[in-house]
Amino acid sequence: MRTFIFAMTLLVAATAAFGQGLEGKKIAVTGGDAPVLNATVSIPYDGPAPEGAIQVIGKDKKAFPAQVYEKMLVFVPDVVPAKKTVTFAVKVAKQAAAPKVTLTKKGDALEIEVVVNGEPFTTYHYSNDNRKPFLWPVYGEGKVGVTRDWPMDPDAKASMDHVHHKSIWSAYGDINGVDCWDEGPEAGYQHSDDVTFGSGDVFGWIKPKNTWQDKNHKPVIAE
Repeated sequence: MRTFIFAMTLLVAATAAFGQGLEGKKIAVTGGDAPVLNATVSIPYDGPAPEGAIQVIGKDKKAFPAQVYEKMLVFVPDVVPAKKTVTFAVKVAKQAAAPKVTLTKKGDALEIEVVVNGEPFTTYHYSNDNRKPFLWPVYGEGKVGVTRDWPMDPDAKASMDHVHHKSIWSAYGDINGVDCWDEGPEAGYQHSDDVTFGSGDVFGWIKPKNTWQDKNHKPVIAE
């Protein structure tokens, strides 16, 4: 199973003692040899996810959103100093606000739109009319596209080579002799069987279950 997590991931050391519930609990995060900016901190948490919005509060009273995902509490502080330990306190609001990373299925289309802080970020396309799933368009700051638009947009003709290069995608050229990279007549497919997704204050996620197939749609591997 492949998971797309829409967040930056870096490693720091973190410890916490949660016990029952999250409210008021302390988290200690220790930096490495160099300062880390916007590091994703994940801490094991086996309790129930609260109904309200979760924040972690630093000593300077600055608040950072957090979320519970697959038995982990996840948040992203703006900086973890080098070789220092920073302590945060967990606060749970009475109710949840609109998530900062929102994923929405676009009507009957087999597309999932990703919006970050109210701004479009990308769309995941998983219709089996395509040889493989892909993310397009992908926007940077100011809604500037960072990948080419062809062949998804047939009128975008600045570059018209490598038809299988569809923005951001994943592939492999030899799986038990099957080419799941190219899109020629001898190439295989990545068939979307099931896709789940979710939104959150720290990140959103997409989990596709795919069957990679040969040119005759015979299964090669389950992903």
